[in-house]
Formats: sequence, C-alpha cells, structure tokens
Amino acid sequence: FYQPIPLGAQRPRSSITKPGTVCTSGLLCYYQEMKAELVLITGATSGIGFAICSAVRAADMHIIGTQKKVAHGEKLRALIADDPLSRALTADLSRESEIEELCKEIKGNDISISWTIHAAGMLDEHERDSVLSSERIREYFQVNTLAAMRVSQTLEPLIAFDGGEIFIGSTAGLRGNSGFPVYAATKAALHNFALSLS
Repeated sequence: FYQPIPLGAQRPRSSITKPGTVCTSGLLCYYQEMKAELVLITGATSGIGFAICSAVRAADMHIIGTQKKVAHGEKLRALIADDPLSRALTADLSRESEIEELCKEIKGNDISISWTIHAAGMLDEHERDSVLSSERIREYFQVNTLAAMRVSQTLEPLIAFDGGEIFIGSTAGLRGNSGFPVYAATKAALHNFALSLS
C-alpha cells in the first residue's frame, strides 16, 4: 500500500498484497487497527475483492464497492443492504468513459475516503493456450493496470491524512509467469506504479 502524507515528510515504502495471501480474519484486525470509516474497493463482487468487502463490513466500516454490471453485484448488495452509508457503483473498468464517470460520481459526493483498495483484475485462462489479440491485451492492461492508475490519480485528494491505497498484485508481476506473460506484464506495471508512489 502507499499512504499519502504531507510534502517533506518521509513516506513509507509501498507493498503489494499477493493473491492467495488474503486472510479475512487478518484483514479484519488490520482494518480495525486503521480505524477506517469509508473504504473504496474496486472489483468488489467476487474473489479477493469480495473477501475484503466482507472483512470491512464485519469491522462495521462503510464500503463503496464497484461492480462491472448490476447483475454481477447481488452478493455485494446483500452484504451492504443494512448499511445506508455503503454503496455499490456500476463501472466497467475496461472502459475509460465508465472509469471517468465512476470518479466523477465519487468526487461529486464530497466525501473523505479512508482507504482505496484496487482489487479489480482479470485473468484469461486461455492465455496459456493461445495468442491474445491486441484488443484483448489492451483490455488486460486497462483492467489490471490503467484503471487503478486513473482511479488513484483522480481520487487521491479525497484520501484521509491517515489513510492510503492498497494495490492487489501478484507474484507473476515480480518474477514473471511463462503461462500468463501478458497478465504478468500488467501486474509488473502495477507493482512499479505503487512503488513509484512511495
């Protein structure tokens, strides 16, 4: 993660959370220690993103969670149904225009975000068996890398002084993966973006 702090102060080094290391109970303790109030989570409807949402709500904190389509967000909406301050926002992160609308909607509410967790990502199981088209490669980078960069740069002013950002990465981004080279490249770029913010 990286934590925005005043100019001139020393900023802590970034770290990347690796898929497979997420522990709901561990996250619960972590968020309680942070005393966060509002957490923005992309890719909130499944996998790591939904596990993080569950931990955040269990700690009685509020969520802005993104869903690619309304139909994909049934579990997320059920999770936050009892919390009027939590919201599920629809945005296809493979589309630049929808990322822009997402950021515009969040900024328009004049809120303070404790933490932004970039959990959205895509992995095509067919990558190991086929040559991806240029369009598919661009979609990979858009969802796994560029969306997080855009959301980070646009919404950083909303992050609380004692808050920060967490970028979900992968060991593939650190040392490559012969089965998923394009995926590995997107995560390597994300890893270095996070490090560059430290």
